Amino acid sequence: MNASSVDNEEAVLEQLLRCINCGKNGEQSKPVSCQNDNIKSAEDIAVENFSLKYQNVRKFSAGENAVLFKEVFTSLLENRLNGQWTSSAPVRTLFRIVLCIRLMIRDDAYLDEFADRKGAIRLQMVFERLAGCSCLQLHEHYHSQLHVEVVCIAQKMAALDRHQQKLFDSNIHVQLVLLLASRNVGVLQAALRALLTLVQRQQSIALVGSLNTVEILLKILQNYDSLSKRLAAQVLRSLCGEARGVQDVKIYRGLATLLGLLHSESIELVWNVVWTLVSIVPDSDLSNDLRVQGGIPLFLSLIQNGFPGDKETLHRFGGGQSTDDTQVLVCLS
Repeated sequence: MNASSVDNEEAVLEQLLRCINCGKNGEQSKPVSCQNDNIKSAEDIAVENFSLKYQNVRKFSAGENAVLFKEVFTSLLENRLNGQWTSSAPVRTLFRIVLCIRLMIRDDAYLDEFADRKGAIRLQMVFERLAGCSCLQLHEHYHSQLHVEVVCIAQKMAALDRHQQKLFDSNIHVQLVLLLASRNVGVLQAALRALLTLVQRQQSIALVGSLNTVEILLKILQNYDSLSKRLAAQVLRSLCGEARGVQDVKIYRGLATLLGLLHSESIELVWNVVWTLVSIVPDSDLSNDLRVQGGIPLFLSLIQNGFPGDKETLHRFGGGQSTDDTQVLVCLS
């Protein structure tokens, strides 16, 4: 890195630090919502400059300006993403702050620091702020984008076993399930991805499944776009690895929905639906219902005509799991 780029980097970081630190002792006036979206404060500009400059950077904890980055990260958490500031900040400004934090925690060192500095509790504060704000149409974009940013941070934490319990202790999993009712497809899909990451651990499945999640997933499988359906099918497949998930499929009459999805042209969707069915048919009631509703002919058709796509693609979606058609039929019969 040459001298001029280092100087420019330092200028961006120092500008951001000045703006954030000016309110650390309460001197800064409370943020005020602005009806003119084109008007930006000095802090808005500094935060935006930071996010643009470092959007492709993955390592902040090493290098010539590591100390400055450390100061920035600490200030973002302590002087901004705290209860008092979060509860009063405009959604637009809060979004930009959370975006900067999300960029920095792509560095594992900062992800660990975020989690250790009560990161899950800070995320819960943002969820509460969003739940309590009346979203003007003018700022609806920031409202949705802030949800996505917070969920992405939760997903990063969920991917590491050592941080998952902190999410559950702060009820982040509850917030993620609530977001499955979002009318914004981007928010919905972000929540599905985060939940999918959570339920990779056996201990987490029961906690997520206890929130009537299966009922919501079945509705998504009926009414939403193709990508949302594929993500929902993956989450449902994991939940049906536990008895609660199987019982919920029965209670909410989900078998017909699952059988209907076998006509899909999406190999990923069909694959996950098939293995969800394999998980639930040991239940005698569901096994009988599958036969009554014509499930066996559907599977015979799949075996005769093949899954959509080629075997290589099928193996990729199966994660190496056996794709033997006979095995599937035996499980279902």
